[in-house]
Amino acid sequence: MRKEITAISVLIMLVLMGCKETTLSVISTRPTVTNFSVKSPKQSSVSSYVFTVDTVKHVIYNEDSMEYGTKVDSLIPYMAQTFTKVMFSDTISMYAKDTVFIDFTHTQKMTVTSSSGDTASYWITVNVHTVPQDSFVWEMRYDLGSGIIDEQRAVVTDDDVMYWMVRSQGNVRLMSSADGFVWVDESVEGLPQTAADVKHLIACGDKICVLAGTNVYTYDGGSWGMMGTTSEMGLRHLLFTFRGEMYALGEGNVILKLVGNEWKTAAQLQSGFPVRGECAFVGQTSIGLPVAYVACGIDENGKYLPDVWSSENGSHWVKLNIKETVCTPRANAAVVQYGSGLLMLGGTTADSLVTDNYLFSKDYGSTWMEADTVYDIDTNNVRSYCIREGLSMVLRNNGAVFVFGGRDSLGVEMGDVWRGLHYASIPGFEK
Repeated sequence: MRKEITAISVLIMLVLMGCKETTLSVISTRPTVTNFSVKSPKQSSVSSYVFTVDTVKHVIYNEDSMEYGTKVDSLIPYMAQTFTKVMFSDTISMYAKDTVFIDFTHTQKMTVTSSSGDTASYWITVNVHTVPQDSFVWEMRYDLGSGIIDEQRAVVTDDDVMYWMVRSQGNVRLMSSADGFVWVDESVEGLPQTAADVKHLIACGDKICVLAGTNVYTYDGGSWGMMGTTSEMGLRHLLFTFRGEMYALGEGNVILKLVGNEWKTAAQLQSGFPVRGECAFVGQTSIGLPVAYVACGIDENGKYLPDVWSSENGSHWVKLNIKETVCTPRANAAVVQYGSGLLMLGGTTADSLVTDNYLFSKDYGSTWMEADTVYDIDTNNVRSYCIREGLSMVLRNNGAVFVFGGRDSLGVEMGDVWRGLHYASIPGFEK
């Protein structure tokens, strides 16, 4: 019996000692916060976000914003340190009860008091994505007005300058911009006003080039220079500059390359290659090598095409979509490489404008998928910049997509400029 009493006494002592250890804590002697976190009774993911404590500026924040829609109006603050007193907004004590809920929908002031009586205040901001992360958010940056433009084209050069050429009432105007907000008029002196093929303006490294008859005119940011060229084949229009060489579309399903001042056949393509209305652009392979694309368009028989062709050398071209795709056959669309896939906007069929919001191809044109509704922040805006043909689309070095003009369902040429920013990773478009 005595042994049993002794064992029980030892057990009680151990329990009391354990309780004493858990209830005792060292109160900080300095009012310096070294760590901070928050928890939510309903959203477990909240506790996984790391908060930065800046002890110089006395600010606390999560650099990685929480997911869109996260409720932060009733979060539980937590610190591993213990202070004599912790007050939020000078009115709510963190130690008033076991659990205190704080509204972090706005920046909160937290004041801590050390064991020595010293105090310090910190301003806590809980960052939450303000839009769905898998979203393009668009805004209009500029507008020349509708109905005053006859034709137009925008490109971006290797030094990340955007050039926008328009013809209005027979006169050509050239503008440049670094942000889409402010546009500066550039010189058109020396450029034939009536002969310049504005619709097929291309970027040539840090310059821009346009075809007028059989002559190529190049603008270097100050003046225009002219190169007279010849060709044994009929010359339709410029396509792009690829691997430092200029390419054009010729008659008879031929792609031409400029060698010196003579256009020579680079590739003879099979019947069914577009002769007009195609979208030509240059992107990169997964290992960073340049690749040229020609997408959609109209063939010699007037058929609207869903096809995407690509080439890594300018001579050998492969049609990528050998299987049925979800891409509506179209012409006068805009396509760029975005991240690790292709992004397509706009275009027209034989009967009407294409009504897709925008399409993605994570396998570089073999198959396409339409945007989910989560990507469409403002349906009116989405329809405004997508439902059009003859638009231009360029991709800046910072990942922003710019859309220029195009014709609406009434055939009116628009003069607006939109910028789109992508907030996370659409499948196949990881940055």
